[in-house]
Amino acid sequence: AAFLGCKALGLADRNTLAGTLAFQEACEKYKLQPIIGETIVVAIDYDPDSKDLPETFELKLYAENKEGWENLLYISKEINVTYHGFIPDTVLYQRTKGLACVIPTASHFNHISTDYEKARKLLKRYKNVFDVVYYQIDTVEYSSSSLFKKHLAALDRYLCDFRKKVKPIVINDSY
Repeated sequence: AAFLGCKALGLADRNTLAGTLAFQEACEKYKLQPIIGETIVVAIDYDPDSKDLPETFELKLYAENKEGWENLLYISKEINVTYHGFIPDTVLYQRTKGLACVIPTASHFNHISTDYEKARKLLKRYKNVFDVVYYQIDTVEYSSSSLFKKHLAALDRYLCDFRKKVKPIVINDSY
């Protein structure tokens, strides 16, 4: 990233903040601004009394300030200690100050985006609880043609129906 002239670099490991310290130290070494985040698994309509696994989707959260960092720590604790691999959306929505939300490919929004009204209401909810909301544009290339078509269809729906409602951000995931 430094070689390519980037000024900042983000990290959003899935359901963990374990790489944060090493990432910050590497960014400092190469004079890059670290952007600390986490890709979280969110349960929709979670019922603690149900024996069924909850329906889950992903969101990416990035700390904008100290309050956001503290909320990210709390969310990570809930995912890894209280709920064992996810956080209910209702619990998440209580700890969103200081956080930027990025809607990734595997999001609830993309899952329901063919239903314009449901997707619009979800975007409104995100905008009410998060400081800022972005839609992830990822130049991913899938080896499966069916997954690639699904990705392109979601991108098409965003561009046709929602690009004026939520700003895009280019994030190329790497694993």
